[in-house]
Amino acid sequence: MPTGQLRGEGWAKLNQDYPDPNVITAVLGIYTFSARIGYEGYRNTSTIHPNLKTAIAEAPTVSANILLELNKSCLEVFPDLNRLPSHFTASPLGLTDKADGSNRRIHHLSYPPGDMSWINDGIPEHYGTIQYNGIEDAIQAVQPFGRNSILIKRDFKSAFHHIPVLPKTLHSLGSKGRTHFMQNISCHSDCVRLYICSTSLRRFSTGFSNSNSKRRISVLR
Repeated sequence: MPTGQLRGEGWAKLNQDYPDPNVITAVLGIYTFSARIGYEGYRNTSTIHPNLKTAIAEAPTVSANILLELNKSCLEVFPDLNRLPSHFTASPLGLTDKADGSNRRIHHLSYPPGDMSWINDGIPEHYGTIQYNGIEDAIQAVQPFGRNSILIKRDFKSAFHHIPVLPKTLHSLGSKGRTHFMQNISCHSDCVRLYICSTSLRRFSTGFSNSNSKRRISVLR
């Protein structure tokens, strides 16, 4: 099974003293077995949705992004309709603006609007429950260590792209290019509801270590 870009040995070693071992167990389980798409709807044929207007208007930008993901082995390509997996669903691609003025490619898994047949609708809410801790939790974690404590926030770029998806459920993450079809091999930020973990992953989770007689608290995002 694909292991994406996660490195299980590194996660296990760097988080030996992590305060909640269930979180690390969940991460290592995903590394070993991949994450299953929680879609429980029924499709007896392939479904191909058109891409959004933003993807058509900015086709070169979308194509460049797809090429980048292909080079990272994040996509599997099918040349035509006859090669598609059973029950393949191509949800629309599009672009959305980022705070820095650039564009981000999106995979619209809640399309079409008002239609209850979209992918996310077939995934029970409890499969995608994630508990987000706030800055208050980080402050409470560092306070007991007093002065000279260092609070570090680590932000993993495109973190969801590191999550490998179980092969037999990849057909739910399909999309359509200009001349071909694709399916995501790894997860991405637009399918937060799609993977199942044995525990709720926290956006702000705390880990502790000593360095140069100072207490360091690492807040992982």
